[in-house]
Amino acid sequence: MDSPPEIASVQMNSRFSIRNRNRFGFMLLEMLVAFGFLAVAMAIVIKMHQARLEYDRHATDRLRQQLAIENVSQHLASLDYSDVLQSATTIADQAGVRVVIDEFTVNSRNGLHLTLNIDSDGGSLNHHVWRLEPQP
Repeated sequence: MDSPPEIASVQMNSRFSIRNRNRFGFMLLEMLVAFGFLAVAMAIVIKMHQARLEYDRHATDRLRQQLAIENVSQHLASLDYSDVLQSATTIADQAGVRVVIDEFTVNSRNGLHLTLNIDSDGGSLNHHVWRLEPQP
């Protein structure tokens, strides 16, 4: 028995529907969605990498400034007491560090308090050096 033409066409169309056909590959829409996800993921990774590079640059600059202020402080600590007042501003200016010198007296001995300061991106860096006059 043959089926009526309407039923035969429905059966024939269902045989070729998207659900029943064997798929060999991906559809264009699937590929576009996959590339969209890939593009968003790559954009996030690039932004994270740029942020990390920026952080590393600031950290390196701050470390360089800390080392500069430490270098000046060690240089001033190694000078003779009599030379500190004359040489402190010259040494600090060469390194780009501000220096403030305060004199003080403790137990009848004179001393110097040197405050070294340098501005950085993360804030101001300070270092203190105390020098006592040598005992006679």
